Amino acid sequence: MAWQLHYTSVASGPAGRPGFQLIGRTPGTPHRLESLVVPLLTGKPPPTPGAARPVTLAYAAYGREVVLTRCHPLDRDRSGRHGDFFGHAVVTTPNELDGIRPIDFWDAPLWRSRSLNGTVDLRPGASFDPETLGRGLARRGEPGYALLIRLLREVRRALAAGYGRILLVSRNPDEIVFWIAVISYSLPCATAALLSFTTYSAEPAGTSQLLVGTTPDVRIPPTLNAVVIDLDRPAPGDPRAEQGAGRFIRSVAACWRRLDLTGIEAVGELDGDDLDTAAALLALCRGEVSVTPEEQLAVSRLLLRYGATAPGWVWQDLPLDRLEFDLALAACATAPPRHALRYTIRALWTAPDLVRLAETVHVCLAADSPPPVTEVENAAAALACLGAGDLSAAYDRMPPEGRDPLVAGVFTGLDRANSHIRRRMLTDEACRRLAGRDLRRAPRIGALILESLARGGSLDRRITTVSLLDLELTAAEADPILRRVWQDAVPTPADCAWLLESFGPWLAERPSLIGLFARMFAGADLDAPETTELAAAVENTLPGRDATGAGLVLTAPRIAGARLPGDAAPVLEEIERRGVHVPRELLDRVCAQAARRLTTMTPRSRTELLGLLSGRARARVVASWLAGAGQSRDERAALLEIAVRLRTAGRPEAELETWAQRLASRPFGLSQVEGPLIGDPELAAGLREVLSGGRRSMWRWR
Repeated sequence: MAWQLHYTSVASGPAGRPGFQLIGRTPGTPHRLESLVVPLLTGKPPPTPGAARPVTLAYAAYGREVVLTRCHPLDRDRSGRHGDFFGHAVVTTPNELDGIRPIDFWDAPLWRSRSLNGTVDLRPGASFDPETLGRGLARRGEPGYALLIRLLREVRRALAAGYGRILLVSRNPDEIVFWIAVISYSLPCATAALLSFTTYSAEPAGTSQLLVGTTPDVRIPPTLNAVVIDLDRPAPGDPRAEQGAGRFIRSVAACWRRLDLTGIEAVGELDGDDLDTAAALLALCRGEVSVTPEEQLAVSRLLLRYGATAPGWVWQDLPLDRLEFDLALAACATAPPRHALRYTIRALWTAPDLVRLAETVHVCLAADSPPPVTEVENAAAALACLGAGDLSAAYDRMPPEGRDPLVAGVFTGLDRANSHIRRRMLTDEACRRLAGRDLRRAPRIGALILESLARGGSLDRRITTVSLLDLELTAAEADPILRRVWQDAVPTPADCAWLLESFGPWLAERPSLIGLFARMFAGADLDAPETTELAAAVENTLPGRDATGAGLVLTAPRIAGARLPGDAAPVLEEIERRGVHVPRELLDRVCAQAARRLTTMTPRSRTELLGLLSGRARARVVASWLAGAGQSRDERAALLEIAVRLRTAGRPEAELETWAQRLASRPFGLSQVEGPLIGDPELAAGLREVLSGGRRSMWRWR
């Protein structure tokens, strides 16, 4: 619904009084509209006597109503005074002007009609069109484009702030109308509808519009808060001014230069709160390379806001090769089905990490556009190879439909990655999520997953071992992992019996598993029959593998059958030879067991035995005897005699002599064990040498 009102000076109006007043209105016009219309109806002439009086078009929006007024000057009023004018006002709703810029009513047909009955003709005039305005700008050259940039910056600043006034000053009223039209056509229709203006005012301080036209002879109060722009003397073009303008203003200026009216119209189709972002989208579609990542992120939010209502040219022209992840993701979420697939693939391949890849799959499925499985797998492989993203978080974020290609791609990518990336990606949380997957497709990755599960207690070591061996890794690949799986465990006889039964002779190819037997024997009771039986079974299954410790365990008991030093010496040398391949703890225990059985020999025989041994075997036997020297007085006496006999024979044993000297230094330490030596002069002399460290001494027995 639109209402019309007429305003002029009459001798006697509807109320019977003379002067300027409303003289007619559309029947049924609400009286409240008078307060909106009358302030815009002004025809005060310029202050210069004889100056031409311009036609004035004014526009203002008041929420649910918009007002257009046109004031046409008349020669004289009915009393003969100059300054008369005829004011014509139209009040309508914003919907009635949808798609029409208010400046288009400059020469609209409705102003030529004086009828207040019937429907209001809201057709725009024909004075302005983009081509005519573009040619007018071209005639003004670079100063004109610089002026356009300045005007747009000031208008956008005022619109964003919600207040402000811009005075357009020119001797030529048509120049003011031209620039209001250029500004209006530079903005989307919806934004131009917010641009209140009056093409002329002799009292700019009393106006409320954003754009106010006036002439140079009009006095502008110095206290007036307004931006004053002299249209007759525009500043020369300055490239820096354009560089400092926003993306929207730069784009519009460039389109006017090229007379690219389609580009201006395209930005208008994306009318929204952020014209700079709309212009950035247009720049992308036009192939410009200046669009920044920050602008792409803003464009992605713009597309998500528009959804399926985005103009069709966006999907035809938006270039795949320049889209970063967020924009590609927004495109695949909002593009029509025939375009969605290519943006989906772009989003998959530009995802910065696995979590964002999972989000992409989620968005695609929500948009009923499932991504190709092979593309998801390949993208996941590329990201995993780079170590990009939290694998456990990506697995949780990924919809169930996408987890299989995600895992397959991760296995492929990690198989190509370096060890540092593998360790970083395969956290304990990630490995728990991958536990149920087929690990054979990537054996090296599967081995690391199994190791993590075993280390965290989620998987029994025996099951882990079987699973690892099922991956068919080489010994060089599997052994370090098997060693780490078992390194914190103390293998039990049951564990070793299971290994022997499960794998048999094949264990010879796995050094890490062979070593478990030696670690088990190191903690077992070497005198127990079951230990000997297990050692025999191991030796029968893996003959000659000293690293199992089984041969060593079976060698020590043979000492019991050695009656002469010559029989015992080879056994001790064999223990020393086999002990090179087992943990030191096991070797020490076996040597202690053997040395303990040798104590049944006489000191003379034990001395002879030491003379038959190599240096290392001899030192180990002596160390074992000394470790048990405190068990009985007889053993201390025997060791003292052995030390003396070795000294007498010219083959002293330093460890034994040091022990003897410490024994003599203790109260009554020597008196308990020296008896057998005192009666033999040779041994007594040897004892004195032992106690004096090999030097002749005047020490006497008490």
